[in-house]
Amino acid sequence: MPPEYRKERARAYAAFGVQLALNLLWPAVFFFLEQPAWAVVVILALMLAIAWTMDRFARCNALSARLLIPYLVWTAFAAYLNIGIALLN
Repeated sequence: MPPEYRKERARAYAAFGVQLALNLLWPAVFFFLEQPAWAVVVILALMLAIAWTMDRFARCNALSARLLIPYLVWTAFAAYLNIGIALLN
Protein backbone atom coordinates (compact mmCIF):
# COMPACT_ATOMS: atom_id res chain seq x y z
CA MET A 1 0.00 0.00 0.00
CA PRO A 2 1.49 3.39 -1.01
CA PRO A 3 2.41 5.76 1.84
CA GLU A 4 0.13 8.50 0.48
CA TYR A 5 -2.88 6.17 0.61
CA ARG A 6 -2.03 5.34 4.23
CA LYS A 7 -2.01 9.05 5.06
CA GLU A 8 -5.39 9.56 3.36
CA ARG A 9 -6.82 6.59 5.21
CA ALA A 10 -5.51 7.93 8.54
CA ARG A 11 -7.11 11.30 7.80
CA ALA A 12 -10.38 9.58 6.95
CA TYR A 13 -10.28 7.69 10.25
CA ALA A 14 -9.59 10.94 12.11
CA ALA A 15 -12.57 12.63 10.46
CA PHE A 16 -14.72 9.63 11.33
CA GLY A 17 -13.58 9.86 14.95
CA VAL A 18 -14.49 13.55 15.15
CA GLN A 19 -17.98 12.99 13.76
CA LEU A 20 -18.45 9.98 16.05
CA ALA A 21 -17.51 12.07 19.10
CA LEU A 22 -19.94 14.82 18.07
CA ASN A 23 -22.61 12.19 17.47
CA LEU A 24 -22.13 10.95 21.03
CA LEU A 25 -22.11 14.50 22.41
CA TRP A 26 -25.38 15.65 20.84
CA PRO A 27 -27.79 13.38 22.80
CA ALA A 28 -25.97 14.20 26.03
CA VAL A 29 -26.39 17.94 25.46
CA PHE A 30 -29.96 17.69 24.19
CA PHE A 31 -31.44 15.07 26.53
CA PHE A 32 -29.24 14.87 29.63
CA LEU A 33 -28.28 18.54 29.98
CA GLU A 34 -31.59 19.71 28.46
CA GLN A 35 -29.89 22.49 26.49
CA PRO A 36 -31.54 22.53 23.05
CA ALA A 37 -29.81 25.76 21.99
CA TRP A 38 -26.36 24.30 22.65
CA ALA A 39 -27.48 21.08 21.00
CA VAL A 40 -28.13 23.09 17.82
CA VAL A 41 -24.50 24.18 17.85
CA VAL A 42 -23.36 20.58 18.33
CA ILE A 43 -25.60 19.15 15.61
CA LEU A 44 -24.54 21.80 13.09
CA ALA A 45 -20.91 20.97 13.89
CA LEU A 46 -21.84 17.31 13.46
CA MET A 47 -23.24 18.01 10.00
CA LEU A 48 -20.01 19.73 9.02
CA ALA A 49 -18.01 16.83 10.42
CA ILE A 50 -20.10 14.34 8.43
CA ALA A 51 -19.46 16.33 5.23
CA TRP A 52 -15.74 16.42 6.09
CA THR A 53 -15.80 12.66 6.68
CA MET A 54 -17.53 12.13 3.35
CA ASP A 55 -14.85 14.21 1.63
CA ARG A 56 -12.07 12.21 3.28
CA PHE A 57 -13.74 8.88 2.54
CA ALA A 58 -14.23 9.86 -1.12
CA ARG A 59 -10.47 10.19 -1.48
CA CYS A 60 -10.11 6.54 -0.43
CA ASN A 61 -13.30 4.96 -1.76
CA ALA A 62 -16.20 6.74 -3.45
CA LEU A 63 -18.76 4.17 -2.36
CA SER A 64 -17.93 4.62 1.31
CA ALA A 65 -18.55 8.35 0.96
CA ARG A 66 -21.89 7.85 -0.79
CA LEU A 67 -23.03 5.46 1.93
CA LEU A 68 -22.91 8.38 4.40
CA ILE A 69 -25.52 10.39 2.45
CA PRO A 70 -28.53 8.95 4.37
CA TYR A 71 -26.73 9.68 7.64
CA LEU A 72 -26.23 13.31 6.61
CA VAL A 73 -29.87 13.63 5.51
CA TRP A 74 -31.13 12.11 8.77
CA THR A 75 -28.89 14.44 10.78
CA ALA A 76 -30.22 17.43 8.81
CA PHE A 77 -33.78 16.37 9.71
CA ALA A 78 -32.78 16.01 13.37
CA ALA A 79 -31.20 19.48 13.18
CA TYR A 80 -34.46 20.89 11.79
CA LEU A 81 -36.37 19.39 14.71
CA ASN A 82 -33.74 20.54 17.19
CA ILE A 83 -33.88 24.11 15.89
CA GLY A 84 -37.68 24.06 16.16
CA ILE A 85 -37.53 22.91 19.76
CA ALA A 86 -34.85 25.49 20.60
CA LEU A 87 -36.99 28.27 19.12
CA LEU A 88 -40.06 27.15 21.06
CA ASN A 89 -38.20 27.20 24.38
